[in-house]
Amino acid sequence: MPTSDETDLTATVRTEIEGMHAFFVDWFRGSVAEDLDLFERELGTRFDDAFRLIPPGGANLSRDDILNGLRSGYGGSPGFAIQIRNTEVRPAIAPGVVLVTYEEWQHHAVNSTPPENGRLSSALLLPTGARERPFRWRHVHETWLPADVMQAGPYDF
Repeated sequence: MPTSDETDLTATVRTEIEGMHAFFVDWFRGSVAEDLDLFERELGTRFDDAFRLIPPGGANLSRDDILNGLRSGYGGSPGFAIQIRNTEVRPAIAPGVVLVTYEEWQHHAVNSTPPENGRLSSALLLPTGARERPFRWRHVHETWLPADVMQAGPYDF
């Protein structure tokens, strides 16, 4: 049975993951102002300078690659939605460092093939010591969920 500290950490990590992805949705839908200061506060401050993303296609993208791509996607996917499922904080690898796995389900993702998809993500989060932004994202590696799992969905979010 998890301790209260483990439960609190999982809740904090889940809040961070869901908060960042909620901003992705708002940005791609164009439902927030196209404001670069807002973009920097919501995303730029979350990514470590050495951040890397390996998306399901296998590219190895830097922080600048990701931020530039995200910035240019403003309003490009009006029906876009994300749901985070099955968040699991892995055992600590160093004090305050978090390794987490989660499923990211996307609905109407115009820049993904297929546009209804699910991916399994592993993320390495570094502690910041700040209450508002307790983590900086250092590394994310995504892989597609099996095709039959993606086809089954559900996508009713």
